[in-house]
Amino acid sequence: MLRAFERMGQGVLYHLGENSLLVRGTEQLPCRVNVEHDVAMAGPYDDAMLTRDVVSLPGHFLAKVGDEVIHPDGRYRLDGVLANNGVIHRFVGMKLTIRWP
Repeated sequence: MLRAFERMGQGVLYHLGENSLLVRGTEQLPCRVNVEHDVAMAGPYDDAMLTRDVVSLPGHFLAKVGDEVIHPDGRYRLDGVLANNGVIHRFVGMKLTIRWP
């Protein structure tokens, strides 16, 4: 049964995701990643609404907070875990920008 959910999750990322790289230290792993922009979230004490980017990637990569994703929309640091159902991992993504002096 779990295999059926894994295939379904991979199918969702195949259609909605884009070719990306998961960067873990010096390792760069190719994968399909979906980035949702400006997702509304409640603040830590439900006193404010925040918008964040959400990064979804396959669970078998075992991504963790601090890893980075190079996506066609930009480079993201995985900043906090939103959901992990074992098939798809969802993280708050912090977009990284390079500033030149």
